[in-house]
Amino acid sequence: MRVQGMAKSKRFLGFGSRLVEFVRYAVFPPGLEYVIVATVSWRDVQYSEVLSQVTDDLMSTMRNIALDGEGK
Repeated sequence: MRVQGMAKSKRFLGFGSRLVEFVRYAVFPPGLEYVIVATVSWRDVQYSEVLSQVTDDLMSTMRNIALDGEGK
């Protein structure tokens, strides 16, 4: 599942707020008993189209690779 949205985040020490855009992915891989959630966020909304496309491209390359007890 993919969710894209905007949110207001408070600035340090409460000095106003700023807009943050994000893309969040939730994936339930086959054979696993849990959900993997990945969130990418940015503040420069002028780059939203490019950053969301890059994020989509990156998420499509993710793979679940099983490791043995030694981490191999």
